[in-house]
Amino acid sequence: MNRIIIIFFLLLSAMVAFADKRITFRNTDTEESFEVTTPNGIKIHEININWLDSVPYLTKHARWGEPWAYEALAECHRHGKGGLKRSFINALSYYDLAGKNEDDYMAEIAQANHDDPIAVFSRLVDYIENKDFDHVVCAIDTLNEADYHSADVLLKSIHNPNQVELEDVLEFVTDKETDPDATIFACAGYALCNKSDSVKIDISWARPLIMDKLPYIYSLVGVKKYENTIKSDNPDGYAEDTTTQDIDDRRKAAEYFLKADEFGALTIQGARLLYHYCTNDSSSDWINLSKEDLRRIQQIAGI
Repeated sequence: MNRIIIIFFLLLSAMVAFADKRITFRNTDTEESFEVTTPNGIKIHEININWLDSVPYLTKHARWGEPWAYEALAECHRHGKGGLKRSFINALSYYDLAGKNEDDYMAEIAQANHDDPIAVFSRLVDYIENKDFDHVVCAIDTLNEADYHSADVLLKSIHNPNQVELEDVLEFVTDKETDPDATIFACAGYALCNKSDSVKIDISWARPLIMDKLPYIYSLVGVKKYENTIKSDNPDGYAEDTTTQDIDDRRKAAEYFLKADEFGALTIQGARLLYHYCTNDSSSDWINLSKEDLRRIQQIAGI
């Protein structure tokens, strides 16, 4: 997490493969519509069409690992539907959960429309990674024309790098009105301004601020933290010399998984590790999951 965090999301590979079928859903109240990919056999008639842009409704189904719900949530984030702030990063996260390969998906969008905001966003991230600031500014201008202003915060970092203070970044990202993508861009801009070839800037301080606005990160960080505690092949996965830190780290990872689950953003690996923790680790007695919840976790994990 010490590199530009945005890049991490764009390099995610598809985690689930499934047969798909394109279906267009329309909300009869708002007249909004979008297509989602659904696996063969899903009973479309069970879906309440009028709730398709309702985040609680979609999250409920995403918490059962249903790909169509992940993709519908991705569309809500991408277009700012259902009361959500527009977020391409959250959209890409849910597309990943739906089994899409982000690189292929964005390439498909760019081929259809070079100036589609998410296609421009993809190029913007490449420019940031390459520190091609002239093209960063051009991409931001193009995104502004599409009413996507989340990357504007980068302009100060580019034009006045010596004036970007940590205190200002903290104030900006903790503001509840700051959207998820702007939060990432602010942290990335600060990192860019303070990074030289020989110095690695630590922005781990930003992690808890980012996770609340980008819940998919709860899964990613949880997996890394949990896997660091696995040191042997015995049932609970701990080494014989288990440390207090191991136990604490695994508990924190489980807390992250539960938080991701609240948002329907629990990954397959996160679900597998959470299930492992609940069924194999004696220190997991603080978790109160119902039998139905455990079935959900198993379903997401493919166990």
